[in-house]
Amino acid sequence: MSRSVRLWASGVLAVFLMALLAACGPSTFTLRLHLKQGDVYKVTTVTNQHISQEIMGQKMTLDQKMTMEYRWEVTQVAENGNTTVKVTYTRVAMEQDQGGQKRSFDTASGQEPPDFFKGLDLLVGKSFSMEFTPKGEVVKIDGLDEMFRQVAEGVGFGDKESTDAFYKALTDSFGEDAITEQFKTAFGDYPDTPLKVGSTWTTDSQLKVTFPLDVHATYTVKSWQDNQAVIAMEATLKSDATKRETGQNPLFDVIYDLSGTQQGTLTVDVGTGLLRESQVTQHVEGKVLLVDPKSKDNTDALPMPFSMDTDITTTVAKQGQ
Repeated sequence: MSRSVRLWASGVLAVFLMALLAACGPSTFTLRLHLKQGDVYKVTTVTNQHISQEIMGQKMTLDQKMTMEYRWEVTQVAENGNTTVKVTYTRVAMEQDQGGQKRSFDTASGQEPPDFFKGLDLLVGKSFSMEFTPKGEVVKIDGLDEMFRQVAEGVGFGDKESTDAFYKALTDSFGEDAITEQFKTAFGDYPDTPLKVGSTWTTDSQLKVTFPLDVHATYTVKSWQDNQAVIAMEATLKSDATKRETGQNPLFDVIYDLSGTQQGTLTVDVGTGLLRESQVTQHVEGKVLLVDPKSKDNTDALPMPFSMDTDITTTVAKQGQ
């Protein structure tokens, strides 16, 4: 065999072996967070909502858009894989149209916020820390209450009652439950088992911030290519219509008789386990019933028809990319 023929045969064999190795590559992947200390990410969440409710025959609508931008800095990766991230607000923007009355504010404008959005500008530059497991479960949030107390006191209401009321409004809207729910909605819950295209898994959780809803979600891997996994999410939402919520208002108890659906698509970087982008839509409708706290049954409940449509887009980009 001549030298040229031997070289040709070696080249063919090399190509064959490369193809064989590619074909024998991993057929499954496991979703786990593998972040590095010092990595910095920009996280942006844009939420659009249309809310419609009816009170004693009078219909009210609210359209709003909220943009939240954060800087995530990975400050620690523990031996057990838990990751701690320092989360810093870098931008907050809100737009509202309530029955034709429009108002808006964007901290990026550099302007003073109107009274309705007073204090939002003070969030920018404030930080808290969040620890989560390799599966994406939030296990601890530190510094959030202290941060909101600083913001509430920084507004300068001048009296403790107003300051405490604003602090409560902040914690209700942006507090630990809201952060945890936002994380779950955008990132999902990673399963224990290896995955491939067509794999599915389910999760059960509860939303608490706006109103209590039990969520049963199914995730399906639609594609896996170039280290990117595209995952579809379908969920049903349901409240417990037999349960009264007390303590929010001394004049009445509340019963939520609501149900809905949630769909979305998540694109995840398999190498880091970190979300790159998610788009989630949610529809909830039903009735909110106001009940006399002294009433033993619900026969005199005042029903308020209610519906809410929400679109949430989340993007995550490593700084410099």
